Amino acid sequence: MLIKVKHRETKKYAKLEEVSFTDFVRAVQQKFLIPENAALKVTDEQGIEVDEDIFPELAAVKEVCFVIYTAEDILETQSSKKLRDCSDLTHYVTLTPCDLTVLKQHVEEPSSPSLTDTLSVSTTSSQSSDTSDAGLQMVQPLLDSIHERNVDTVLN
Repeated sequence: MLIKVKHRETKKYAKLEEVSFTDFVRAVQQKFLIPENAALKVTDEQGIEVDEDIFPELAAVKEVCFVIYTAEDILETQSSKKLRDCSDLTHYVTLTPCDLTVLKQHVEEPSSPSLTDTLSVSTTSSQSSDTSDAGLQMVQPLLDSIHERNVDTVLN
């Protein structure tokens, strides 16, 4: 019996004499040069995990392509997801030297409240119910100041 198998970006057929999950795992390890002691996770193309008891029934369906993951594959996937999640935040914390000067002035010399400060505080307090991140509350007035300065620069 021929069974479609995918590991990483490579698709191949595995040939089995009998429909056995153990034989399938051995054939996959040989086909993709995966060490025999490596633990494998087997799913279908939709990501549903395939257990040993279900394998014979799914193997009988010709359209099924089994996807193989090693522990290394799973760790790489999780690491790249964390990197993507972190990279989405970089534009919120990129500061110029001028921005740092403004931040330092706000910390060292509190100024008298103005209309924009009042708006920043009300915006911040409405966000505080949505997030528990105190850092965002401190950065929001700075970002408002930066945005206001950018608008002034464009208009002038």
